[in-house]
Amino acid sequence: MEPRQIRNGEYLIGYGVAAGAYPARQQPTSAIVKLTRTGEDVNASVELAASDLGTGTHTIIAQTAAETLNLPLTKVGVKIGDSSLPPAAGSVGSVGAASFCNAVSEVCIQAKNELQAKTNRSWFAEPTIAQLMTAANLNEYQTRVDAKPSPEVAKYSCHAFNANFSEVWVHEPTGMIKVPRHVAVTGAGRIMNAKTARSQIIGGCVWGIGMALTEESILDPRWGNFVTRSFADYHIPVNLDVGTIDVEFIPEEDTIVNKLGVKGVGEVGIVGVAAAITNAVFNATGKRVRQLPITPDKLL
Repeated sequence: MEPRQIRNGEYLIGYGVAAGAYPARQQPTSAIVKLTRTGEDVNASVELAASDLGTGTHTIIAQTAAETLNLPLTKVGVKIGDSSLPPAAGSVGSVGAASFCNAVSEVCIQAKNELQAKTNRSWFAEPTIAQLMTAANLNEYQTRVDAKPSPEVAKYSCHAFNANFSEVWVHEPTGMIKVPRHVAVTGAGRIMNAKTARSQIIGGCVWGIGMALTEESILDPRWGNFVTRSFADYHIPVNLDVGTIDVEFIPEEDTIVNKLGVKGVGEVGIVGVAAAITNAVFNATGKRVRQLPITPDKLL
C-alpha cells in the first residue's frame, strides 16, 4: 500500500488497479436470410447493412446464423457493407455485435417458424432446415426481420464491466515509464467469438497505454491549429511500449440487455486502463498525476 516500497536497480516498481464500465445497448437493425436447397443440402445467405472495421463482424454474424439454423459454418454466406441492404446499426458505441447478432438470430428463427407453418406437419424431433424446406416443397425461401430492443430494457441500466491491473517500472533518474505487464478482466455478457473479442480488449489496452503515457494533442493558442499533426510528434504506443497483456472474460448471463445477452467490447476495453497505470505510477513513486499523459517532467 505504501508507495516506493519495491525497487529493482534504478527502477521503482508499482502496481495499480482501476475498474470501468461502458453502456451496453442494442439498436434497431434489419436483416434478411435467403435459403436455397439442393436435395438435402441447404445454403444460407444473411444480408444486412452492417459494417466490419476489422473487429470480426463477418465472423459473428456467420456464427449466429449457423448456430440458429443448425447449419455448418461453411454453408452460411454473409453480405454486409452495402447501403442497399436492410438498414443496420452503426459500428459505434459498442452496439454492433448486440444489434447485428440479435437481428440475425431473430430472422433465422422466423425463417424456421414460417417454414414450419407451411408444412402442416408435426415432428417428433426438431426438424432440420432441409427437412422443413422439403416438407414445404420449397427450393428457395427468404424472410426479413426488423429487430428492435425490448421496451423492458429501458427500465434498467445495462453495462459491460471490467477491472484493469497494471505493473509499471519507473526509471528514477529519467522519469521514463514502461508497462511490462497488464491484466484486463471483462464481464461483457455472452462473448460471441473469444478470439476477436480478446483482440478488441488488447487493442483497448494498447490505446489506454497511449492515453496514459504518450498521446497528447497540443493546440497552437494563436490560431487553434493542432501542433501534433503526425505520428512524428503525436506518439502512439509501438511494440516496445507494450508488454504482456493478459485478457480474461468473466462468464456472465444477462437476460435483460437483449435476447442473446450480448454486450459490446469495443469501448469498454480502454475504460480504466489509464487510471490503473496512473495508480501504479503513484504506487511506484508516491506522485499523484492528474493530467495525462504522464511525461517524465511530471515525475522528476
